[in-house]
Amino acid sequence: MANLAPEGKSYRTKTRSLWKRFCTENSIPFVELGEVDRSVLTRFVTWLVDVHRHRVTKPSWRLYRYAVAYCLDNPDLTDPLNVPGTLAKKDAGKRSTNSRQKRLNLDETAALVNWLRSHKGRWSTVTTLWLQSTLLTGLRPIEWSGAYIFYHRGAPMLAVETAKQHRSEENRDEKVVRYIPLSHLDEHEMDIITKQITAASAFAAGGQYDKAYQGVRNLLYRATLSCFPNSKQSIDLYSARHEFAANLKASSISDKALAYLMGHKTESTARNFYGRRKQRLERNIAPNLNALSGLIADDELSAISAAPDTMTSV
Repeated sequence: MANLAPEGKSYRTKTRSLWKRFCTENSIPFVELGEVDRSVLTRFVTWLVDVHRHRVTKPSWRLYRYAVAYCLDNPDLTDPLNVPGTLAKKDAGKRSTNSRQKRLNLDETAALVNWLRSHKGRWSTVTTLWLQSTLLTGLRPIEWSGAYIFYHRGAPMLAVETAKQHRSEENRDEKVVRYIPLSHLDEHEMDIITKQITAASAFAAGGQYDKAYQGVRNLLYRATLSCFPNSKQSIDLYSARHEFAANLKASSISDKALAYLMGHKTESTARNFYGRRKQRLERNIAPNLNALSGLIADDELSAISAAPDTMTSV
């Protein structure tokens, strides 16, 4: 990199953008890079190599690693960035948000699960668990890292630290936790969620969560290509989250309840952008919201438990 003329302002802008994305995806409160300790910067570099490198074209990756190396100005810290990119230009954009399938019906799920079970690869079991548990709970991929099951008044609950909730500057370190009742699920479904939490916790504790997520993402992409070769859209974990929202809408819960269970700050997000309401309910994923009594404020419980004035139609 010695022969590359530094482009200070451009490099700082690119590095800051990457840093903000890393913070968002990993539920880390945003602070400027100059205020971050080495352990977090090391995690940032690892994320760039293990996750983000596989999302961008080879020329873009080359530019990003030059920018980060220039801004961090620590060869020992940034040496892991000296690896080639993996995505050719002809493959760029194939896994964008616009190409994502925003549904995942029972037949599609069965085809993917059967393919994953026959694949016998390193990430096959993890991918199966992650996909099925997302269909049952709607969690974002990052939210499994700190999720846990507990019992409230004898009923199982899933506690989730909500990602992407915007906090005020003075409360940026405050955690936003939501609770998802699980008593409507059967024994097999509870076992899936329990195993997913165990696996996710182990990856997080070992500093391998980002790597595991990328492994799951890549394998699910391969499974989609194999099972549905003529499809113009790919299936990922957010497809399962869309399906969770669609089944909630089919159960005719209120927009406030939908926003709460999805972890959205506003009601319009899930109503307008997640999962079109189905004509019939394919999966019984609508929880008993009254089970939240004693966990959330009474006025909030009354608001989300109320019957909707009109059925969600989007």
